[in-house]
Amino acid sequence: MIMMKIDVNEDNENKALQRRELVITVDYDGGPTPSSKAVGEELAKKLGVGADIVEIRQLLGITGSAKGGACAHVWASAEAKQKFQPHKRAKPSAAKPAEAAKA
Repeated sequence: MIMMKIDVNEDNENKALQRRELVITVDYDGGPTPSSKAVGEELAKKLGVGADIVEIRQLLGITGSAKGGACAHVWASAEAKQKFQPHKRAKPSAAKPAEAAKA
C-alpha cells in the first residue's frame, strides 16, 4: 500500500449542488501515481466521511516527483450524489455498426 499525505489547498462549499469542491495536493511515497479510488479513500479518512460520498474528479501526477494534484467533490449525502452527479451516456450498441456494414 502506498503511503500518502493529502493537503487541502482550496475548500469551497457549493450549497446549490449540496457538495464541497476541493483542490488537493497528494504527496505519495515513490512508486506510481495512486489510483483515484485510493486517493478518495484516503481523503475520506482525513475528512471523517464515508468513501461513498467522495468523488475524485481529476488526478494529475507531477512529472519527475512523487506529488500530484486533484480536484474532488465531497457530497452532503449519497442521495445528493445520485441526484446531482452527471450521468454517463450509454455507449452505442456494437450491433448497429455491424448492421450498417452489411448493407
